[in-house]
Amino acid sequence: QWQMALALMLNMLQKNVPLDTIALNACISACEKIGQWQQAIWVLRGMRRRSIQYSTITYSASMSACGKGGQWQLALELLGEMSKDQTAKNTVSYSACISACEKGGQWQRAIALLDEMARYQIVKDTVAYSACISACE
Repeated sequence: QWQMALALMLNMLQKNVPLDTIALNACISACEKIGQWQQAIWVLRGMRRRSIQYSTITYSASMSACGKGGQWQLALELLGEMSKDQTAKNTVSYSACISACEKGGQWQRAIALLDEMARYQIVKDTVAYSACISACE
């Protein structure tokens, strides 16, 4: 129901209801669930234009949407943006990016991200390991 999520977001704008990170994360997640990466990124960039703070969830859902849409390069860019924005990276954000690389057949990048998690002492989960294993197939 990503179309409904976007319609509700636009309705909020028309009625001057303030948009916040939580509402827009829900919209990005709705787009992500069915791989509508373009719409997820549109919402993400709209947040920046409106000076709405990104969160780890914002980035993670956006990277997951990119992965489902075969946009592994964009997922990597978003992971890099997290550092620039000083947004905390966590297991979920790395796993989303690793999964995007896996879907794009980028096993070297997936392994490099797993190594990066160790350097930053971020807990590696089953999703991260499974995506790396799948990328190596």
